[in-house]
Formats: sequence, C-alpha cells, structure tokens
Amino acid sequence: MTDPVNDARLRGHEFHYEYETFIDMSDARLTHLERETAGKPDHPMRHDLEVIRRARAHGGLWQSTTIYLYGPNSWRFCLDDCDDRGTFLDAVEYHRVSWQLNPRLLAITDPTNPRGSFRPASLKETWARELRYVFGAGLGPCVLSEKHPNRVSRGTFDIHLDIGGGMIVRALGELQHDETVVVRETRVIECPMAPDFVGEKRAFVGGTTFQSCGLFGYTRVERSHTPGQPDARLVNFTVAPISLPAEEVLALPTPGREDPIRGPVSQVRVIDERGDSIKTRSFDTDGSGRVLPHRSGESPRNDGSFPAWFVWMVLPGIGLVVWIVVRKVRA
Repeated sequence: MTDPVNDARLRGHEFHYEYETFIDMSDARLTHLERETAGKPDHPMRHDLEVIRRARAHGGLWQSTTIYLYGPNSWRFCLDDCDDRGTFLDAVEYHRVSWQLNPRLLAITDPTNPRGSFRPASLKETWARELRYVFGAGLGPCVLSEKHPNRVSRGTFDIHLDIGGGMIVRALGELQHDETVVVRETRVIECPMAPDFVGEKRAFVGGTTFQSCGLFGYTRVERSHTPGQPDARLVNFTVAPISLPAEEVLALPTPGREDPIRGPVSQVRVIDERGDSIKTRSFDTDGSGRVLPHRSGESPRNDGSFPAWFVWMVLPGIGLVVWIVVRKVRA
C-alpha cells in the first residue's frame, strides 16, 4: 500500500472527493436525546445531537474535500460544509508554519510545537487516512493470518490479514492479469482493542489507474456496519495536477492579499500561537490590523461563527467520529 504522505508519485497533485454520512434515528430516540441534553451545555451527547439534527435536515451530512499535496510538509486540506452559508475549514502546513482558517478565524502555529487546540498532525492523519483507503483499501503493513482459512484461486482471493494489535481483517478481491490487486471488500473480524469495530465493512468501487499519478485506486469507498445500510461513503474521487505553485496556495493569508482558494481574507480574528506568548489581532475591512487582547482558551474549535460539530468531526478523523455517533445512538 502506498504511503500518501511520502509517495513522490502523489506530489504535485490535488485530490477531490465528497464525503457523505448517514445517521438513522427514530423520532422517539431523538426526542429522548433532546430531553437528556436540554439545559446541559456540557453534556457529552451535545455534539452528537448537533450532528444528528443536521443529518436529518439534509438527508445526511455532506462535505466537499480538496487536498493540495506538494510534499510531506507542504499541503493544504480544504473542507466545505453541505449548507449554503459558505462554511469552510482549511488547514495548511508550509515552511515550518501551520495555519487553519475558517470564515472568521485564522490560527497560526508551529507544526513541531503546537500550543493550542489546532493540531496539524491530526489533520494530516485525517487526509492521509482517506487517501490510504482510496489507494490501498486501508490495508497497511500486514501479514497473512493463519487463524482463519485463506483461499486464492483462479485470480480471486478471500484472505485474512493481521494488521497489528490483534486486529484481523478479511479481504476479498481479485488479481488482474497485470498483477494489479483489486480489493472489493474488507471486513473487521477481530479487534480486541475496540470490539465495537468487529463487523465493520468497507466496499471499494470504481477501481481504476489514475493517469496523472499512475497509481491504481478507487473512486468510491462505502463503510457500513449494518448489512445493506451504509453509514458513510467517499464518492467522486478525482486526481489532477495542481495548476498553481506552492507559494501561492500555501502562503499565510495577510491583509490585502487574496487567497487563491478563498478569495480576500478580511474581518477575521487572528490567533498567532508561535513564540513565547499568544498574540491576537484582527484583519478589519480595509485590510489593516489592530491589536486586540487575547481571550484565554480562544481557538478555531470554539469560535462561535463556526459550527462546533464541523471542527469536532474533522480533528479526530471524519469517518471515525461519525461512526462512534452512529454506534452510540443505535445503542
């Protein structure tokens, strides 16, 4: 399986896809959850309730994702929400500086020593995980498990893989004439560290060789735990060469400079976490900056202009958190 962070064949490319999440919940269960969380802003299910409400309102949750990959430490990860309010979240690492931008807040940090809630390494792992599923069915270094029967016959395989930590994954697929390995389905058989993952299935569709990078991958990946009911899917995956240089796409937004992805950046609060102290300022409408006092605990995670569920979903990894929500609400 390719390592998307370090594989030179992927550098200089942009990857685009949509991520859809579905949550099935009865009206009675939703009412019960609303009663449990009413008047309790710190209730552990408050975030879950927000995710569920948005999913019901939109027939599921939808995010558009674009990754600009120039190198292992030079990348931009762009997420756009499904609604029409222009909600977005961008994260960038470039020249030992990382920054994260939403419509009203810009956070800047040192990726080697992040001080606030913005953790560039977590976001890098998020997009790298998605690319691993596209380009390698999510199967990292592993060995054939002898605990379960394995079958390879006439160009097809049904095998069990030990991927570490006691986790056993069953993989089904075929070996093409040019020796391309095409995985059609994976299913978690054993997972002692997280038993709830047992039974999780992923289906891989639209296998193709992406001409711009020369790698085989899938245009669609579906995840499910209940047979016939996918709870999330990555769709419409495309690869194309990046048309702009890194110094334009990854440069830190400044007053008076138009960002090539988001346009003019103005009327945003800036939190600079580099150095010995946290510095806070703002870009006002004419592009000048005025100094503002730092408010303890302020970060992109809790800025009121940005839906809490959106950042909460992204930081630990989009698929994992929503899967946890699904498991909790079905319990």
